[in-house]
Amino acid sequence: MTTPRKLAGKNGRVTCDGTIVAVTKFSLEMKADKQDVTGSESGGAYEYADGLHGWSGSFDANYDAAQNPHVDPPDINEGAIIAAQFMVENTAGANGTYSGNIIVDKVKVDLVVAGKVTYSVDFTGTLACTKPTANIDS
Repeated sequence: MTTPRKLAGKNGRVTCDGTIVAVTKFSLEMKADKQDVTGSESGGAYEYADGLHGWSGSFDANYDAAQNPHVDPPDINEGAIIAAQFMVENTAGANGTYSGNIIVDKVKVDLVVAGKVTYSVDFTGTLACTKPTANIDS
């Protein structure tokens, strides 16, 4: 039996339209709607069927003076549709990578006088999210 290997967040990576973004954090949320199909034949209990699936998330990044996030690429602007990859492990293969097209909902730039300039992005996936299909160590 092999010992489980925990993943370190420092090995994650995000790309937007093929350009690596200097992220400090990202999160993804997959969800499915349920459809109420309760009827008189449901025996007095609620009954549901699988509905539409979707995904969304956010990421925080350092504002890099050499790479303006608002120019193309990576074109991180509200309303932009971007091909994105979210890697939980910086590997060349598909293992550990979530990918798909995102539409940018919101971009927020933060400046702290005694700190660094950062920005955060909220997005919604458009169409399906491709999820990892094997263990990262595979």
